[in-house]
This record gives sequence, C-alpha cells and structure tokens, in this order.
Amino acid sequence: MSSVLKDAAQTPVGLPKRIVERTAHPSHAAPGVFLMVNSLETGGSERQFLSLTQALNREDFRLHLGCIHRVGPLLKHFENIPEFRLGGTLFGPRSIRSRFRLAAHLRQRKIQIAHAFDFYTNILLAPTARAAGVPVVIGSHRQLGDLLTKAQFVAQVFALQCCDQVICNSRAAADALVEGGLSRHRIAVIGNGLPISAFSNPDPALPRQPGLRRVGMIARMNHEYKGHEQFLRMAAMLVAGFDDLEFVLAGDGPLRSKAGAGARRAGACER
Repeated sequence: MSSVLKDAAQTPVGLPKRIVERTAHPSHAAPGVFLMVNSLETGGSERQFLSLTQALNREDFRLHLGCIHRVGPLLKHFENIPEFRLGGTLFGPRSIRSRFRLAAHLRQRKIQIAHAFDFYTNILLAPTARAAGVPVVIGSHRQLGDLLTKAQFVAQVFALQCCDQVICNSRAAADALVEGGLSRHRIAVIGNGLPISAFSNPDPALPRQPGLRRVGMIARMNHEYKGHEQFLRMAAMLVAGFDDLEFVLAGDGPLRSKAGAGARRAGACER
C-alpha cells in the first residue's frame, strides 16, 4: 500500500482507514486515481479540483482526469483533459454512451480511486465507477442542495449510495444529505483547501485606510441566486447613515456588468 495513503488515514483530512485499505494493490505500482469535474469554470469546486491535481505526488499516484464540459478559464491547465458529455438529459442516449465509454476508460487505466467533484459528475461517475469495478468511489457535495430541484436532489442521493465516501465542505451540506436519506457513515466533512501560496504576503489590492470599514462580498457573478442584488440593496440602505463604510464586490462572471449597473442605481459606486 502506498505510504502516502497510509499517512492519509492517520490525518484529520485523510480518508477513513476502511477505504484506504481497499486501495491495497498486490504489486507495488502506484494506484490509479481518476478525478472528474463538470467544467473548468472558476467556481469553488473547480478550484478544489485544480488544487488537488497540483498537490498529488505523481510518484505516489497515477493521476487521470476527466470532465463533462471542456470549457472555462481553467482549461489552460488541462488542455488534453478527456470529455464525457451528457447531452440534453442525464439519462438520454448520449449520456448512456458516455457512461459506457467512461467505464471502459476506467477499466483500461486500472483506476483504483475515482473521485467526482460536483452534482453532474456525482450522477455520471459514481454509478459508472462502481459498475466498472473501481475499488474506491468518492463523491462530493459542496452546497446545501437548495438550488437543486427535488428530482435532482433525489437522483444525486441515489448516485451517492454507490460511493464509499462523500466529501462535504461543511456540516450544513452533510446534514442536508443525511436529511435526504444518505447514511451519515458515508460522509466526511473536509473544508475546502488552499495552496500554501495563498498564505503568502502579497500587496493588498485595496490598502487599509484608517477610519474606513469595508463590507465585502466574494462570489462569482454568474447566477442571480448568488445574492449580489440583495447586497447592493443593503448597501443603499446604509450609505446614507454611515460615512465610514466602503462596499466591495469581489468576483467575475457574465453578470458583472449588471452588478455594476445595480451599484450605480443604489448610489454605491463611490462607496
């Protein structure tokens, strides 16, 4: 068994020992690991995917990657990543063909650990990897699930039943899965990781100013439900009564121009 996997079983962020033991290989070859993400956009799950691919030691693991949509700014790090499209529906003809192709892909590369990073890859990879005989299957749930339809949430819980372990980045996310019917013993709560470089001392984008209090929101500007409009309405309520407040929206995405227009309407552009 890889010494790295042994060490992981003894650390707070490692997988439970019962899973690590199942990765034991009769030879001393590095275990094959397959990581899969929906797309290469700049969201939280995608950044966790990127961080893990960069952190895994290639001498200890044979790393293989896959995605459903080969699009997004992070694609520059994964130019040759294989794509397994689902088509218009989760269980349509194209989706079924992709499942068969993915199963063959996993078997041919003798994958021993398969890890899905988000909703769509949970649905695609978890049952497929289990059917393909992958010894260890890991799913992910990095949201509360309130943005999924009831049918989507039920389908995901069903798919996650195929997993040995499901990684949640918060206890609230874990509790949502348990309420949805997933056994708690399958769930591990592991907070999102950051590369060591994130803790360096870069020059601040906004230097501190004495007497100024900043109120910020960090989120991609790609969906209305992120709440940027609500943040701006709150800012509009506060600017009249507090002279020492500055409001900061940190993020990017297709709705950035709309957020800027909202700031102008709220009278918060100068604040």
